[in-house]
Amino acid sequence: MNGFGRIVLVAVLGAAWAGTATASISPPGCSMGQCLPVVLTGVGTTPDQATPVTVVIDIKPGQSPNKIWLNRNYAIDVAVFGSSDLSVLGILRGTVTFGRTGFETDPVQYPLIRDINSDGFYDAIYRFMTDDCGFYPGNEYGVWRGVLWKGGTAVSLLGVDGLVVMP
Repeated sequence: MNGFGRIVLVAVLGAAWAGTATASISPPGCSMGQCLPVVLTGVGTTPDQATPVTVVIDIKPGQSPNKIWLNRNYAIDVAVFGSSDLSVLGILRGTVTFGRTGFETDPVQYPLIRDINSDGFYDAIYRFMTDDCGFYPGNEYGVWRGVLWKGGTAVSLLGVDGLVVMP
């Protein structure tokens, strides 16, 4: 943001920005990885938060119900399913978070990439530590967030799956 209160974007090749673009902006009070991309239109306008694209996730793949035990700290696997519309290989690693609201914690390692549901598309399995996810008894779902780089554009992603939090 420059001194005149307008946002100036510069393209990778150094050309000045004009028209519509997608960018990540971290306003005061928004820590890294917690802000979704915004869509900017024109010059000097107020940015609007982009609506995340819904993705299919599975907390603790292959298990049902998805029980989370709070009395011990362990890794929770969260699968993000690829499709003809979603290549999990394009998900930006530093943007992935998970937890009660989806902003609580980062994965503890790089994702495992493989086709876990045998549909012909790669899926990504991320691991998160239970103590960092912010769950408490009564929570009924977990939220995964990330950003996909697709066709030169950052696309915010959101996935939700049910769970049962045990004390």
